Amino acid sequence: MSNSAFYGLPRQVGSIQEAVVVLGFANVRTLVIAAGLVGAFPAAQKNSGFDRKKFWRDSARIALCARLLARRLKQNQEIAFTAGLLSGIGQIVLDVCLPREFGQVLQQAGGNSLIAAEQELLGFDHATIGAEVAKRWNFPAAIQHAIRFHHDPVQEPFEPISAVVSVAALLVQGLDSGAAPDELLQHLPETVTQRLGLERDAIEACVEAMDEIDAAAGMLTET
Repeated sequence: MSNSAFYGLPRQVGSIQEAVVVLGFANVRTLVIAAGLVGAFPAAQKNSGFDRKKFWRDSARIALCARLLARRLKQNQEIAFTAGLLSGIGQIVLDVCLPREFGQVLQQAGGNSLIAAEQELLGFDHATIGAEVAKRWNFPAAIQHAIRFHHDPVQEPFEPISAVVSVAALLVQGLDSGAAPDELLQHLPETVTQRLGLERDAIEACVEAMDEIDAAAGMLTET
């Protein structure tokens, strides 16, 4: 990773010790968390039609975007990253444990709300399952809350990290659809942007950094 074009060093790094210095502790921790999570789940017994490679890449993009937003908003960047990376982890659980039923959910959802399709067909959703996974893995309460409520972050008491992850997910989806910064800001829930104090410059920063975020997400999720 330290020898990738993302860091643009004039020479090649040849040792683990030097690579750790180049990356910094926060990035090494991020890399370890991402690699560990990607390899933590067994393959589904049957093909549900769930694209895990795309899932992990999108999760990494959300995580990196959340970390960037957290820095701009003076929130905990590493908590935001981990919460973003884990935000959809319940989908992996469903793919492993209920591949046939989850495949039906994916077919019904199409491009619409996955949460709504899960509630209708299963009686629960991946956000609830993911929060329970985070609890059993002893992740902090802020991460558990973000996983549970990133689809609906306007909860009391208000948790900024949950809102940051929600905004990051919406930004990644919006940028994939080709929306401009002004359009992205207009489509974000006003209550969330007001509570976070989110301004246009933070959105623009994410837009400008998206090529770097995509490159970093690819490296984090390489298998």
